[in-house]
Amino acid sequence: MRICIIGCGRHSTELHGPSLQAYSREHSDIQLAACCDRDEFRSVAYQKKFGFSRSYTDMDQMLDEERPEALVLVLPPELTCSIAKRILLRHIPLLMEKPPGLTEAELADLEDSEGEDATPVQVGFNRRFMPLISKAHDLLNRYLPTESVFQINYDMIRFNRLESDFSITAIHAMDAALYLARSPYARARFLYQDLPATEQPVQAMAMEAVCRSGTRVRCNFQPAAGTILERIAIHGFETTITVELPIWESFDTPGTLRIWQKCRLIEEIHGIQEADYKSWGFLAQLDSFLSAVRTHRRPSPNLAEVQQSVILMEAMRERREEVQLIPTASPQQNNPIDQADCAQRI
Repeated sequence: MRICIIGCGRHSTELHGPSLQAYSREHSDIQLAACCDRDEFRSVAYQKKFGFSRSYTDMDQMLDEERPEALVLVLPPELTCSIAKRILLRHIPLLMEKPPGLTEAELADLEDSEGEDATPVQVGFNRRFMPLISKAHDLLNRYLPTESVFQINYDMIRFNRLESDFSITAIHAMDAALYLARSPYARARFLYQDLPATEQPVQAMAMEAVCRSGTRVRCNFQPAAGTILERIAIHGFETTITVELPIWESFDTPGTLRIWQKCRLIEEIHGIQEADYKSWGFLAQLDSFLSAVRTHRRPSPNLAEVQQSVILMEAMRERREEVQLIPTASPQQNNPIDQADCAQRI
């Protein structure tokens, strides 16, 4: 399988490049065909660092000459949707960094580009693939039906994140909570708090949501606090699960998952000691995408599955107070697609 990547910046270099390199070493059928970046120096450096056969500065030239069977897209959010649309019009299976669009309208436009043959698309919400969250999801499936989960709390704490649009980061928490709830959101409301101690206007935010299963979700966002943390607490009937995630320079690295039942700690799991692309879920995310392409399954999460996450991100950016959400794809949907059509595309 010939794989190309577009975008050779810092995020790609630290996370996607190492994942692709590690994956190709374990799978003899994988060829790292080419990488592309408008900055020639970055593209050439990326090629040499991760073992791609060629480097390009022109995306269309690369796609014409290399004819990739799968592609990874790692660009700034304002460019992602327009470039992804051009790729999908070529029917190339695509793993794209989140968010797939900055608005619900952009997402809808991108879905139209999938076409009737439903070109395989996976959105890079790496939290879903972090080992500790994957394990928490497995424990929930084992111990708690969706209607038995009462509350999910997700705290996203950052230091010195003073950008005007924190929603592009906050979407991770809203999407991960949706994944763990295993039920679509029904409605949500947002709370905003100005932080007067900062030199430029910054707000702390919270989202309070109710899922169709009845589960209540609260996500707390503190972009200008004293440390970097992401912590999850899930409360259900006679069961509590807590997760401390190993995010970037987090104090909680390597992370811990605990599950209690009837006031007894029944399991404690520690994360991968080295904080890198594996503990952050990027290698598992890539494996999930390429496995789906190989076996002619629709990757997950696909565009339909992340619709609610994009809607909530847009609502937060616009400082809306309430959102009513229509039914959408299940957060765990992984539908098969027609094998003959897929074979023609790849």
